[in-house]
Amino acid sequence: VYAEIGAARNWIDSEICRMSSDKPNSCDGGSDDDDFQPPNGDKAVVNVNLLTDDFPEETSWKLYDSTGSILEQVAEFTYESARTWYSSSIEVSKGEEYTFEISDFYGDGMCCDFGNGEYEVRVDGELVGDGNEFGESESFTFVVSGETTGPPTGSPTRSPTGSPTRPPTGS
Repeated sequence: VYAEIGAARNWIDSEICRMSSDKPNSCDGGSDDDDFQPPNGDKAVVNVNLLTDDFPEETSWKLYDSTGSILEQVAEFTYESARTWYSSSIEVSKGEEYTFEISDFYGDGMCCDFGNGEYEVRVDGELVGDGNEFGESESFTFVVSGETTGPPTGSPTRSPTGSPTRPPTGS
């Protein structure tokens, strides 16, 4: 359920802030996420979910497209709270290749001597990578499926018109 909700979390949050007369504390007058819309048929959502260790300021990550351009990043000293979940959603194109890279500037990853942090990367709710013990950095590449669902392209096959064998005749 979390992964399904996480795919459009920013959009949901912005709609709550926009439509609510009794705004929650998280509504700070708007953000860049206010324009987020759920993806259409040729788009997907990459969710980066991260639980910080005892030194959250050491953690950073980047999401690259197939040309090496950075689509999204979180720099060192962005995460401030230890042992806290953070989530980011990035809309991407289906049928493309992406690379996720996570780093720890101290070089001890997110586990295990200084808290048990972890991360996971999901595409439309499906896990494509995760980890916590990686030293200075690690990365992996994944392809976002280009498949979309649509109406069937052919007509259904016909049902049989008669019995497959003759009934038994008397003995």
